[in-house]
Amino acid sequence: MSSSVKVYEAAPEDKARTTVVETAKVGAGIGFGAISTVLVIGLASGGTALVVVGIVAISVALATKSASEIAGSIAGGSYDLIEKLGG
Repeated sequence: MSSSVKVYEAAPEDKARTTVVETAKVGAGIGFGAISTVLVIGLASGGTALVVVGIVAISVALATKSASEIAGSIAGGSYDLIEKLGG
């Protein structure tokens, strides 16, 4: 939801870049979230201790957030490069 607000509130000259960055962040978040869900469910069903599953769940959530931010940064840099090259 915050991504859509950022796109909506972006200045007209920044709207396209903001859309690309925020879309990349959402896409990465969904992808890594799906992977983390499979990982946590797999560990939980494997009989591991609840503490380990909790640690893994927290770690994966932090990794997902980081991956989302990295994807947004890469998308923003790519957008800037394409704009600079006149594409």
